Amino acid sequence: MSPGPETGAARPAPPTTPRKAGADGAPGRASGGPCAPPSPAAPGAPGANGFAHGPASAPAWPAFRAALAALLGHWRRRPGQLLALLAGLMAATALWSGVQALNAEARASYARAAAAFAAPDLPAWAAADGAALPDHAFAALRRAGHPVSPLIQGRVTIKERRLRLIGLDAVSLPPAETPAAIRAGAETAPDPSLWLRPPWRMVMAPEDAAALGLSPGDAPRGGDGRALPPVLISPDMAPGAVLMDIGAAQAALNRAGEIDRLLILSAPPPGAPSAEEALGRPLLRRAAPERPDLSALTESFHLNLTAFGLLSFIVGLFIAHSAIGLAFEQRLPLMRTIRACGASARILAAALAAEMLLMALLAGALGLGAGYAAAAALLPDVAATLRGLYGAQTAGSLGLSPLWAATGMGMSVLGAAAASAHPSAPACGRGGRVRRGVRARVAGASAATSSPERPVGAPSSVVPAPCRASAQAAPRVSAMP
Repeated sequence: MSPGPETGAARPAPPTTPRKAGADGAPGRASGGPCAPPSPAAPGAPGANGFAHGPASAPAWPAFRAALAALLGHWRRRPGQLLALLAGLMAATALWSGVQALNAEARASYARAAAAFAAPDLPAWAAADGAALPDHAFAALRRAGHPVSPLIQGRVTIKERRLRLIGLDAVSLPPAETPAAIRAGAETAPDPSLWLRPPWRMVMAPEDAAALGLSPGDAPRGGDGRALPPVLISPDMAPGAVLMDIGAAQAALNRAGEIDRLLILSAPPPGAPSAEEALGRPLLRRAAPERPDLSALTESFHLNLTAFGLLSFIVGLFIAHSAIGLAFEQRLPLMRTIRACGASARILAAALAAEMLLMALLAGALGLGAGYAAAAALLPDVAATLRGLYGAQTAGSLGLSPLWAATGMGMSVLGAAAASAHPSAPACGRGGRVRRGVRARVAGASAATSSPERPVGAPSSVVPAPCRASAQAAPRVSAMP
C-alpha cells in the first residue's frame, strides 16, 4: 500500500503559462487581437477616428470634430427626439417673436400718428350755436386784424372705408403749424401749384392707399359718387385721415361756403375789435385739443400680449428641456467612450455646446419665419381691437426689422442654453442629479471606466456613492482606435 498524501500538506501550484508580450514589449494581451491596445508611434498621436491613443489628450480640433460628429449621430438614430427638441425651441421662438412683432408695429404706428398731422393743436373760434361759419367770417376777422386760418372736417367713404377728411388753407397757416405732408421744403411735400389749384390733391398715408388699392395719381370716388382729387401718398400722414385744400374739401363734403372753425394763430394787435364785434354774432372760443397719449392708453394691452408671449416661450422651453435631458442620459455611454478615446472634458463640453448652438440657430430661423407669418395673419384682428377699444389707427401691414430678427435669434439661443443648463434626467437610476455641469459629469464617468490601475468592476472614488453599483456592473471600455 503506497503512502498517500498527508492531510494538510500543501499541494504543488499548477504550472503557469507566461502571458505573451504585446508589440511594445509590455506584458498584456497579444498584439493583433480584437481587444489589443493601440500601439501609436507616440503617446497622444491621433488615430484614424480623430482621437488620441495613450494617456495624452487628443489634438483639439480633430477631437472636437470627431466628438461633435458622434454626438450629432444620436439625432439621426432618434429623429423623434430631434423633432421634439426643434419643435419646442421653434414654438418658443415663434410665439415670442410674433408677439414682439405685433407690439413693435403697433408702437411704431403710435409714434407715426403722434408725429404726423391730425389737426393743428391751436385754439379756435366757433359759432356759439354749433352751426357752421360762413366763408366771409374768415375774411372779416383777417381785415379786423385777427390772425386766423379756416378749417373744415368731415368723413369721406372710399371703397367702403371711412376716412377722416381735413381741409385747411395752407397759405394762411404759418410754417410751424403747417402739416409736414404739405410743408414747403419738405421732401414729401407736393408742388404748391398742384396743391392750390384744380384738380387739387388728396394726401393720404401709405397704409390707407395700400388697403384701398390706390396708386399716386388715381382719382377715386366717394361713397356718394362724388369725384375726389387725385391721390398723393405721403409717409408723413397718419393712417385713417386724408388731407385736402379747404376748397377741395368743401366740394368733397358738399359743404360749399362753410367752415367749421377759425384757428387762432396769435393774439390780435392792441386796439383791434373783438372777434364777436368783427362778425356781429356770438362766438365760442375753444381751447386747443389735447391729443390722447396712445402709448399710455394701450400699455396694458401690450403688457398682456408680452406676458402671453413670455408664457408661451417658457412652455416651449419645457418641451426642449425634456428632449435634451433624455438625449443626455441616453448618450452617457457614448460620452464615456469619447473620453476613453482621448478627448478631454473641455473638448467634450465644447462639442455639446456647439451642438446646442446649431440646434438653436436652426430652430430660431424656423421660429422667426413661423412667428412672422402668425403675426402678419393676426395683425388685422389686433388692429381692429385697438381701433375699437382705444381709437388707435395701426398699420395694416407688418414690417420686417433687422433688430426684431436679431432679438428672436438671441432668444432662441438663450432658450436653448436655459433648457440644457440643468437636465432633469438622473445621473444613474433615480436619485442623482447633475450638479456640477456637463464637464464634471463626463469627467467622473470616464474616470470610472478608463482607469488602468483599477480592476474591472472595482468601485472608484470619483463615482458618486449611489452610482457605484451601476459602475461595478458596467463593462470596461477599452481605448479603441
